[in-house]
Amino acid sequence: MGCRKDTLLDKQIQKAAYKMGKKVENYLAMLQLACAWIIFRAAGLFG
Repeated sequence: MGCRKDTLLDKQIQKAAYKMGKKVENYLAMLQLACAWIIFRAAGLFG
């Protein structure tokens, strides 16, 4: 039974780490999009 609890805890930790990694990727993508928008506006490409 002790091994099963450890395995379940490991799975929960892995799941939480995976979700956190996805959030970080999403924030980085949004940051890149915002930077591109600022650069394009500064260059006058959108009028």
